[in-house]
Amino acid sequence: MDPNAEILHHVALTNSRLGSPGFALADWENFEVFTESSESLEARGIQIVGKMVEGNKVVLHSKLGNCKLRINFCGKTNSSVYLGSGHRVNGTITLDGQNNLFSASGFGFQGQNSISVTLSASNSAIVFCKDVTSVNSARLLNGNTKRALIGDDCMFSWDIYVRNFDSHAIFDIETLTQINTPGDILIDKHCWIGQGATIIKSLSIGAGSIVGVRSVVTKNVPSKVAVGGVPAKILRRGVTWSRHWLVGETEMRALRDCMIDPPVVDPELSDI
Repeated sequence: MDPNAEILHHVALTNSRLGSPGFALADWENFEVFTESSESLEARGIQIVGKMVEGNKVVLHSKLGNCKLRINFCGKTNSSVYLGSGHRVNGTITLDGQNNLFSASGFGFQGQNSISVTLSASNSAIVFCKDVTSVNSARLLNGNTKRALIGDDCMFSWDIYVRNFDSHAIFDIETLTQINTPGDILIDKHCWIGQGATIIKSLSIGAGSIVGVRSVVTKNVPSKVAVGGVPAKILRRGVTWSRHWLVGETEMRALRDCMIDPPVVDPELSDI
């Protein structure tokens, strides 16, 4: 089997930017496939909640660090979890639908990456690309064939919510048309999402951008900007960030030069 081919052919990832620059796939030279809970899976820190049923599988890179991760397939079929090489990750992954996919190309160094991920529809996907770090954050995805794609080297702080739906329908009482259907989320490479931020459905965040503490992002964010507030507004343009608290000119030049143009987004969505 070819894990990357399986990931790229998932219905929710058709025509996505996955595999293009800034959205790296894992190198799967050595991996194991598990179709049921086992001692060897538990020895690597992966606990399956309930039973794995038809078509469920967990694919682990041989160089993935030991985890402390609970995976719940909720008795639904044909869902998959792919964990590439990289540092350990703790938390929970819940796939409450048919043919859902979670993939991480390889978490970056963060001492302890921690996530809480829920996919509560069918044919949906959440993908973390290379070297993403997450202190403690949640992603909730609903809506058939919807996706959340998170680019390389993104950094998520504490208590962040990334959600593509409102949990309850809102509709126009004259036309009887729902006006808050779920959408896709795209976070481009090297974005920093600050503590307590909330990112809400049908939007993109451009490469290199920064989302401030406790901001609520409701519209598209261009690349290389800092945004903050409720709702989030642009605070400064032409900026990006470093993982170091002090940064030299050589690193600043390298980070500046690797920024790419913002992704193409749905023209019906308003930018900040």
